[in-house]
Amino acid sequence: TCMKSSSKPLLYLIGYFISFLPSMLMLFIFVLTSDLYFKQFKESIQSCFKRRQ
Repeated sequence: TCMKSSSKPLLYLIGYFISFLPSMLMLFIFVLTSDLYFKQFKESIQSCFKRRQ
């Protein structure tokens, strides 16, 4: 038998993305406001981009 899809898939999708907000807020609150953590974050992002080239 076929399974019926949810009548409100957008609600579940929004709920899924809302679950990522706490971890994203940690990035903004702790990493981007600290000079030391921001410098390390910037270096690691640049390192990732250099590997891709």
